[in-house]
Amino acid sequence: MRATCKEYSFILIPILDISLTFPKSPDLFKKLVRMNGISRSDSPDIPLLSVQLTWFESGTFSLGLAYNHLFMDGHSFWYFLNSWSQSARGESLTVIPILKRTLLLDAGCVHPPSLAGYRCLYSSGAINISKLPQPLHDQSFQNRWYKFSGRRIQKLKLLAMESYPERPPFSSFEVVCAHVWRSVTVARALNDGEQTSFLFAVDCRRRIDPALPESYFGNASCAACATTTAGELTRKCLSYAANMIHEASRAITNESTRTFLHWCKQQESSHLQMPRMNKGYDLFCGSSHRFPVYETDFGWGPPMTVRTPALPSDGVMLLFPCSDDAKGIEVCLHLSLDTYSRLETDFPLL
Repeated sequence: MRATCKEYSFILIPILDISLTFPKSPDLFKKLVRMNGISRSDSPDIPLLSVQLTWFESGTFSLGLAYNHLFMDGHSFWYFLNSWSQSARGESLTVIPILKRTLLLDAGCVHPPSLAGYRCLYSSGAINISKLPQPLHDQSFQNRWYKFSGRRIQKLKLLAMESYPERPPFSSFEVVCAHVWRSVTVARALNDGEQTSFLFAVDCRRRIDPALPESYFGNASCAACATTTAGELTRKCLSYAANMIHEASRAITNESTRTFLHWCKQQESSHLQMPRMNKGYDLFCGSSHRFPVYETDFGWGPPMTVRTPALPSDGVMLLFPCSDDAKGIEVCLHLSLDTYSRLETDFPLL
């Protein structure tokens, strides 16, 4: 099975000189990572992993990494990075990675009665790469970061619980993503009847039975999807969106994961692009604030900050933990400048 999948890029800047400041220009960060925004469909011979070390005049440095998402998911990426730093400190690995990819493929997929949902959520068939949009090089699109403090997230949780007082509290992921989804939908000025979806990556290691070991190295993620209309999403309260995201996550079960694997096997002779987004209408979250981002230590201490220099298309977002707030979340969004102008004036995120 061939796939068109953009690399994900990250920059880690260790604490060596806290006087370093970061300019607002997103172009600076793009220069700190090699092969930023390149797809293996553009050049199938490019490495699966690229590492660039950049020294600054202040004495600080950045470690820029780009990797192919077919090779590993976010869980494996941060496990790899922390294991690498652990080895650099002269320590033995606390957990040995399991490299047997067939553990996932040989999971014994069920034969589902219908695969229609996967045909809608994922794209298959021949893809003309030259016609795919390339917002990475479009100056009208940009990455911007928004910091949600732990106090702000707690307020969102209380607000979301007003309609569900008897249920367990929503998670930080659910309320932050629900709030961003509603805010961006308003800023995009969609018509009430237009459809919008929130897609997000789900780690399937514990979703299948028997479960994969936590140290399974590879890509064991699939996409969950919550869909509604713009009018329903924006008129109803925050709990409506949060509950939709919660139920979409619950729908990723042992059976649905095996169904997805079965569907993937049927696409072996085709190109596969996933997930399928309706750009300008949908959002896709491809990361988690629970990843051990600030546990990476090559011997000089944890990073000062972690940034992604570019995201693959309109509506993609990533979540990161905050370096100075244990309960906070940083959100990186890739949207049009027009959307940002409305987002930050008419319906502010923070």
